[in-house]
Amino acid sequence: MISFTPSQNLICIDAKVEDYEYLCQGVLLGSEVIILNSNQDGVEQITEHLQARIRRRKAPRIQTLHIVSHGSPGCLYLGNSQLNLDTLDQYTEQLQQWRGALTSNAEILLYGCDVAQAESQKSYPYFHLTEQSVFTHTSISPFIQKIQDLTGANIAASSTKIGNNKLGGNWKLDVTTDSILSPLAFTESVKENYAGVLVTFTVENANDAGAGSLRDAIEQANTNDEDDIIEFDPALSGQTINLTDRLNINDNNGNNLTINGPGANNLIINGTGDGFVFQVNTSNPETVVRISGLTVQNARTGIQYGGGEGTLEIDNSLITNNTQFGIVSRSRLVLTNSTLQNNSNRGISLSGSNSIIQGNTFIASTPDAQENGIRVFTQGDETATDNLIIGNFIGTDSSGTSGLGNLQQGILINDGAIGTQVIGNTISGNQGRGISIGGGSNDSIIRGNRIGVTPDGATALPNNSDGILIRNTTGTIIGGVNPEDRNIISGNNGNGILLQTEVDAPIQTSNTQILGNYIGVNATGNTAIPNTGQGIQIDASTLNTIGGVNPGEGNTISGNSADGILIINAASDNTILGNFIGVNAAGDAAVPNTSHGVRIDGSTNNDIGLDRLENPDVPGTNRNVISGNGINGVLITNNSNETKVLGNFIGTNSAGNTAIPNGQTTADPMVINGGIGVEIQNSSSNIIGRNTPGEENTISGNLVDGIRMTGTAELNSTANIIQSNLIGLDATGGTAVPNQNNGILIESSAGNTIGGSEAGQGNVISGNTINGLVLSTANSNQIIGNLIGTNSVGNAAVANSNNGLELDNSTGNGVIGNLISGNTVNGVSIVNASSGNQIQGNRIGVAADGTTGLANANSGIVVDNAVNNIIGGLEAGQANTIAFNTGDGVTVTSNTAVGNGILGNNIFSNGTAEDNTAIGIDLGNDGVTINDAGDTDEGPNTLQNYPELVLAEPVENATVVAGRYNSLPNTAYRLEFFSNAAVDPPGNGQGQSFIGTIDVTTDAEGMHIHSNFTRNR
Repeated sequence: MISFTPSQNLICIDAKVEDYEYLCQGVLLGSEVIILNSNQDGVEQITEHLQARIRRRKAPRIQTLHIVSHGSPGCLYLGNSQLNLDTLDQYTEQLQQWRGALTSNAEILLYGCDVAQAESQKSYPYFHLTEQSVFTHTSISPFIQKIQDLTGANIAASSTKIGNNKLGGNWKLDVTTDSILSPLAFTESVKENYAGVLVTFTVENANDAGAGSLRDAIEQANTNDEDDIIEFDPALSGQTINLTDRLNINDNNGNNLTINGPGANNLIINGTGDGFVFQVNTSNPETVVRISGLTVQNARTGIQYGGGEGTLEIDNSLITNNTQFGIVSRSRLVLTNSTLQNNSNRGISLSGSNSIIQGNTFIASTPDAQENGIRVFTQGDETATDNLIIGNFIGTDSSGTSGLGNLQQGILINDGAIGTQVIGNTISGNQGRGISIGGGSNDSIIRGNRIGVTPDGATALPNNSDGILIRNTTGTIIGGVNPEDRNIISGNNGNGILLQTEVDAPIQTSNTQILGNYIGVNATGNTAIPNTGQGIQIDASTLNTIGGVNPGEGNTISGNSADGILIINAASDNTILGNFIGVNAAGDAAVPNTSHGVRIDGSTNNDIGLDRLENPDVPGTNRNVISGNGINGVLITNNSNETKVLGNFIGTNSAGNTAIPNGQTTADPMVINGGIGVEIQNSSSNIIGRNTPGEENTISGNLVDGIRMTGTAELNSTANIIQSNLIGLDATGGTAVPNQNNGILIESSAGNTIGGSEAGQGNVISGNTINGLVLSTANSNQIIGNLIGTNSVGNAAVANSNNGLELDNSTGNGVIGNLISGNTVNGVSIVNASSGNQIQGNRIGVAADGTTGLANANSGIVVDNAVNNIIGGLEAGQANTIAFNTGDGVTVTSNTAVGNGILGNNIFSNGTAEDNTAIGIDLGNDGVTINDAGDTDEGPNTLQNYPELVLAEPVENATVVAGRYNSLPNTAYRLEFFSNAAVDPPGNGQGQSFIGTIDVTTDAEGMHIHSNFTRNR
């Protein structure tokens, strides 16, 4: 209801009047206008407005009240109500209240066709005003007299048609209760040019045909050259009109028709069990046919609207128990406030364009009723476009709390329907999917719906399959950036969302955007309402985006009974951005997906996070929070190659400073299910983190490993790159948020790179509960440039609780240029037949500056049961700095640890002031090994004898060293020489600064005397 400035001249215009906007523009100057809402009680609206004027006190009393509406003999149609002799009693109190807003000599003018028609009940003298008078008088109907009695006003009304004279109308109010002095409400120009009349046909009986029947009224309207209204005698309330054939409605060159029933519960139009109840045909795009307030039932199709231009409006009706369809519409349909129930095939079959389906209920209340609530599709050459489905209950009762599901889909959009919008509906309780879109039905929008839950989003009301299926379709948008755009897709007995491309389909499911939804949780985002499958599954589909980089675009995908997101069956080029997966909407507590947060299975080139090298100008953050899930945060498996995991928090809260572990303990607390931040299985060329701002991951707080990589002989995990991540630390890189096992475990995998040689490419692998990094049966991998056991700047310890790096039964790996310090046990441990590994250019036990101590709490390097490894080297950059460790610099233990080269390293200041037994290189982990004649003993590195110096003195600009060496006879050896700033406490020492080498060969006695090694100063 709208109004203009308060005045003594109040004009009330019913919105159902044709072109009421034109009438508003031509009211007399100084008038106040209100528009009566056609979906509300008109008498109540007028009463409310008049009472509001009374409360305002300063508003003037009304001299003239004009009521403009459709009419029939003894009846006014106001909003969705009728004012006639049968209803006056229920409005008596309201009409009496009007007196308080009227002047003592007020006048009420009723503009409605035939309202004053009746037998003469009371006569007055004829009042002649002027030549232009529009007020005459014949006789007064009981209806008019009653209104005067209740309101106290003089009344004027018409016994003929009001409106355009070419349509048989006029502007004479020819029946009055007394002298009327007020002019009509409209200017002469409007009266001359208004194109409508306010005429109504009345259905007087429940016969199938004949005078006074509905069929007769429709046939008259079909031939009448004007807009028409068909109303029903109130005496028909509660009756049934049984048809023998369809009712045909034609627009007769563009004229409008309204059929106003008394309410869906009050009058039934019963079909024949075959054909249609109503067959509507229009040919003019401006034509509107409206059917309101009826029950339409027991035909093959309740209402058929076929093929032409125009609009069919249906409101406040019940369409039920038809053997095929409730409504079939091939043109524009506006359906509001109606119920479609138990129509065997579907509630609506819609192939027109620009339709609006709003505020309806679609249900199947018996086991074999109504397969689909709504189907939108293209039929023939005309594409169904831009249809709107808004604010309906689909699969539930009208409260949305009780499931009365359609037998298949709640909404089915297929066969090339374009641009359908599904907004603000409750789509729950259906026996199939909530929404199914397929067959090239592109560019659909799904926003603000409750799918699988009640309208408050608090209680599951499952669809018995997926919440949403998108198949062989492109350009769908699910959700949006604003809270009101958010879909709650939870509680379904299947996936929350399934994106699927069928084999050999002509259209890939692609360019779908899933934005800002809650999937698997309630409307607060705090409590799980699980979908029994995945939160989102992408199956053989490409170029889809889950989330986004801008505020509001990320989804909360948590609480689901399987994976949060599953990408499967060669799905490629999909992107996951800015989502909360396994946590609540605030990102501060776990709401676990029962399985993995994200699983990529047999699919390539998908991104978890934004590739900023490919998108350098995209603003915002790309971070997913993937935490709290039942098994792993991310699983990349089964030949899923070229995945990028960039810029995420995996195992922490959204601030990156508190653990929300992936992984769950079982009933046996010693048995853990999953618990890995990122796991790569049998997959290659994946990138986990990268040295571009915003692309580094924080992978911390997980119940087992931060990252695990595994492979098999048949399908190796190779060429994977793990770079620039924080693993075991918070997002600042300064505080431990431990993964409860290893930071990284590489198992049975070859040819991978951890870190990199360029600045910033190394990972910070610290604070983990067991080891920082483990290679187990893993060959030919490169560990380069990482910080292991320190903070992100390398100046303080954030200890891994066991070894910094462990090589276990692994061969040919390069450990190059790392900072390995501050760990609770050893810096590096090489064990269990590991061989051919190169440990070069590392700083072990020192800070990033290479001089400040940052001890590993045991040895710098331990070699146990490992052979032929090289620690250091003689080329530039190959030497390790191994210093300030609490134990030995290098410990070689076990008799099988032989052939390990320890070359050119800077080993010094290992051990503590309290325990000065530590040495630079300890064979046997028992301190200095005493030389034996002929060096025949066995043990670690064959317990190689050490050379004995007898002279080291300066000569001019050089230092001359002399000594002797005893070992196996007739064998070639290389001796290395070092200088120390101070004598090592044990006396047999460590070698701080490498001087050089000489090659010697022992004699038959195993002896070599050297006296000519010279180092220039």
